[in-house]
Amino acid sequence: MATNPSGMARSILITSSLALLLALGGMAAAQKPPSKKDKAAAKAHFQAGQTAYDAGQYDAAIAEWTEANRLVPAPLVLFNIGQAYRLKGDRQQALNFYMSYLQVDPNGSVSDEARLHRDELAKALQDEDLKRREDELAAERERQRQAEELRKAQEAKDAAARQEEEARLAKERRETRAGIESGKAKPIDGAVAADQGRRMAIADQCIVLNGERHPATSGRPIVPGARNGRYRRRRSASASFRRG
Repeated sequence: MATNPSGMARSILITSSLALLLALGGMAAAQKPPSKKDKAAAKAHFQAGQTAYDAGQYDAAIAEWTEANRLVPAPLVLFNIGQAYRLKGDRQQALNFYMSYLQVDPNGSVSDEARLHRDELAKALQDEDLKRREDELAAERERQRQAEELRKAQEAKDAAARQEEEARLAKERRETRAGIESGKAKPIDGAVAADQGRRMAIADQCIVLNGERHPATSGRPIVPGARNGRYRRRRSASASFRRG
């Protein structure tokens, strides 16, 4: 925030004189008068704060003036502390001390300047808060955008994996079909199974006797020497048909 050097110097000089006057002359009758020891200590702290302020050491100035104001309360010291916080860059604390000064002494010698700083600081803090909220919203939108991109990327990856698997399965089906058509593979489908069953039925109507096949009314082919009579059953005939 812009600073008026001449106005700042004037306020500090006025504050310095009045503070020293308060330190020497005591407080209002409504308050307990400070002791001579407190007055002397307050004067020393105030002068030390003034020296630090002029050197741009605002933290030290604030500490010294705060102690001086504790020993001998004076409204203009509050204004000085507000000045130090403002030049330090602590807007919120500066606003607090300007408001404290105006509350204690609304018609004081530097009340107009205090109001000016108060209004400027209040607007700056409001703008700062608005920007912070906008930045937070922008960050949230960016987070959501990144999350959406990750989701879409994962969906695309999953879709590619599915397509790759489908392509692999289709290739296997084509290779199997090509093998069947070229005779390299003979899967037993319904038609082949029916044909094999028909061949077995024909073989079951034959018997082998003395090395020759003869029709039979039922049962599988038999040959002499079976344990249950003159013949023994043999599956080789039907097996030979199945192998054919």
